[in-house]
Amino acid sequence: MAHYSFSPTDIGEILAQTANFVQTELGWAASLSNGVLSITPKAGEAEFRLSQSTGFTTGYTGPNLRFRLVQDSQDFHSDVSHVDGTALCWLYGGNAPEPWLLVTVMTEPGIYRHGFLGYLERYGAWDGGAAIDTCNFGHSTATGRPPLGWSNQDSHMLFSGNTRFSFSTTFRPAGNLGGVMIQNAGLGNSPLARFCTTGNNYPADAPRAGGGAVDSYARRLRDPGVNPLSGEAALAPITLFADMLRNSTWTPLGRVPGLRLVNIANFDPGERYSYAGKAWRIFPLCRKSGDPFNTGNQGIAVLEE
Repeated sequence: MAHYSFSPTDIGEILAQTANFVQTELGWAASLSNGVLSITPKAGEAEFRLSQSTGFTTGYTGPNLRFRLVQDSQDFHSDVSHVDGTALCWLYGGNAPEPWLLVTVMTEPGIYRHGFLGYLERYGAWDGGAAIDTCNFGHSTATGRPPLGWSNQDSHMLFSGNTRFSFSTTFRPAGNLGGVMIQNAGLGNSPLARFCTTGNNYPADAPRAGGGAVDSYARRLRDPGVNPLSGEAALAPITLFADMLRNSTWTPLGRVPGLRLVNIANFDPGERYSYAGKAWRIFPLCRKSGDPFNTGNQGIAVLEE
């Protein structure tokens, strides 16, 4: 694995530094042209594109950092929202057991926003596994639509997708959700499982995906904080599931490489932690305390070395 941190002036510099990082440190094919960074970790498979985008919520116009996945007939994206400031940026990535990249931006002191791209460590023999997801809040500054909070009301992969206030698909287009590619599985014309979020419509032939930070399975692993058997903070694998037939029967797909879930009650944001003989960097899902964007003790650990 590899990691690098820097203080960018804007999203353009994040794209340029990320291009250099994936090429020199990870050995991936990448090109930056006209503000779009194209990354191909595996030749002939998914292409990931990073770019600046505008906000999609009334009263908020961005800028956002867009993560886009293009493969076969599928083209979808998820935005790291509210990249108004760029005080510090971390890049983490690796190639084992599958290629993965995490981009974390501290937009202001105490507030961290994440974007993930890469491939799942798959359970069993199935094709695909390319996935994206981001820290994406339905924030609005319009009258009557205050900054929205965090809720565990539904399933999502890693970072966001839910708020404690409901809102229509006008303010939460399905295209802003992440997803995972599941190919050659008899899924009709949509070999894409979108992450499940309340208030969004899914194509009739598309399976739903879930797991990660906010599903009940992960909370059982994460919420105890310190393991009473060892006295350590447990780092739980991020397991993803898919409702393949849209009948609420969830099948485990695999887990996210390089990242773990962790209760950060006893950690400071950005703290380095040794666990199981490896070094990990601890981040909140967004903000440990204070409003808006308070994600409490929910956090992620990123494999550093």
